[in-house]
Amino acid sequence: MKKLTAIFAVLIVVSVSATAFAEVNVKSGISYSQQWGLYIANVIENNGKITNVVIDRFANGKSSKELHDNYGIKPVSSLNKDWWEQVAYYENWVVEHGLEAVETDEKGHALNPDLISGATINVAELSQAVKNAMDGKTEEEGYEIKTGTSYSKVWGFISPT
Repeated sequence: MKKLTAIFAVLIVVSVSATAFAEVNVKSGISYSQQWGLYIANVIENNGKITNVVIDRFANGKSSKELHDNYGIKPVSSLNKDWWEQVAYYENWVVEHGLEAVETDEKGHALNPDLISGATINVAELSQAVKNAMDGKTEEEGYEIKTGTSYSKVWGFISPT
């Protein structure tokens, strides 16, 4: 079995208030697409509400977010946005509207007009990664992720190095 240890500071982004740390949950999940590669999602919930979503995709040993503007879809994007910009829009949209509000067509593209306005990429695969994070699914197609965080009243959230 292939193992992928995903401990990324960029994936453990915390934006919660200092008053409700006991109610914060960090959930991680994995999803694999034959066409697009491995997706990893982290979801932060505060009092049962999603407050942050962070997704990345790995293909050919590279992180799509690390490629940043070198990913290359910006010139052909109808939105003039690269992959990471569209994913960031999707992440914020899910925080605002909820995962259950995402509607897609048979090709995985969004049907929600306000989601389409910022993300024309396949959001069904992003949604599957988020759903798997919510369900705690960390193994798929021979891949496994291991992530972890801990909380200290002094230091806040800590990711292992």
